[in-house]
Amino acid sequence: MRVIHALLVLLFVLVGASFAALNIAPMTVDFYFYQLSVNSGLAVLVAMFVGAVLGAVAVVLGAVLPLQRRLKTLQRRVAPPDSSRTLAGPVDAA
Repeated sequence: MRVIHALLVLLFVLVGASFAALNIAPMTVDFYFYQLSVNSGLAVLVAMFVGAVLGAVAVVLGAVLPLQRRLKTLQRRVAPPDSSRTLAGPVDAA
């Protein structure tokens, strides 16, 4: 599975690099107080990267952290009160 993930990442990097290389028309990005002149391909790639980072932060803050807190609460509830260990995996009933 990690090999497939690495190949997909490499594929997207190569597609992004070729996209940036093909779109070299200059454009100006206006930030009210500052103007930045960049290639259109680079501007789109930076916007996509910033969007991916903001999306990842939203997923971590909105889903991962609350689920981790809930898991720790449930583990404390299931573990014996005198034990300091936590459950690391499935527990056999036998």
